[in-house]
Amino acid sequence: MEPVTFVDGFNLFHRWPRTAGFFRSSTDPEAALHRAGALLAEALSAGERVELVLDGGLRAGRATVGGLPAHYAGPGRCADELMLDLVHRSTDARSVEAVTSDRALAANTRAFGARAISVERFLTRLEAPSRPAASAQAQAKPPPPSRAEVEAWLEVFGDGADVASEELDAPHTPARNHRKDRTEER
Repeated sequence: MEPVTFVDGFNLFHRWPRTAGFFRSSTDPEAALHRAGALLAEALSAGERVELVLDGGLRAGRATVGGLPAHYAGPGRCADELMLDLVHRSTDARSVEAVTSDRALAANTRAFGARAISVERFLTRLEAPSRPAASAQAQAKPPPPSRAEVEAWLEVFGDGADVASEELDAPHTPARNHRKDRTEER
């Protein structure tokens, strides 16, 4: 089974600083939910599969919220119960992660063999700068210079043959000592 992360949507959106105000100030909760879902979809890493699990009073079933797959619990059922059902129905619990701040749900999820993390930990991961390309570039050594590049640099800077051997053997004096010497000379 492809790894999937089930996220308690309202729990996340009310705690994420980027979306928390959407629901307090909105006269259209559905529009606020879609806006929050779109922000989450935008913040995810490429290829990361996240599905929202939402409390829902009017409808039950699957939908799309801001571009993300969503599961509505429906009337008389909470998102926590639905999330646990989704974890239990998965064919490979080891490939499932549940994002919830409900300790009982997290414990039940782990008992079934899935991973459970808090909303706060998920937010930390979500907000962390992703640098896969930058770290790969930092680890890669640049290719050695070509023969033409070496010859061009030698032409510009020389090969050091014109430096007298006494200059090479002379001890190096740090710049701050030069300043001190100049002050003493005055």
